[in-house]
Amino acid sequence: MKTPLILIDSFENISMADGIIRIELANLVEPTGDKPQTEKVGGIAVTVQGFLRVYDQMTKVMNRLIEQGVLKRNEPAVATNAAAPAAPAAPAALAAPVKAAAKESKPK
Repeated sequence: MKTPLILIDSFENISMADGIIRIELANLVEPTGDKPQTEKVGGIAVTVQGFLRVYDQMTKVMNRLIEQGVLKRNEPAVATNAAAPAAPAAPAALAAPVKAAAKESKPK
């Protein structure tokens, strides 16, 4: 049996009920204003143990993308006001795409 390939742009919502993680899958559609619009295209449900395995796999992929220079690790924001409570450290997997222009070599 051939399994279908589902291409998505984002997760619309992630929630947990009765020990099951539910993830709504979404694709971008034509924007109606400044904010991108999404459309739900399906969903998956996974146990907490399965979700933790997926999280571990995604973390490994993120680290490889950072090592390869595809993504750049975001640095956590530094608090400027000593009286303000410190923000929690950003997860290690947070990263931003490297701009394509930065990777291209200049013409000779």
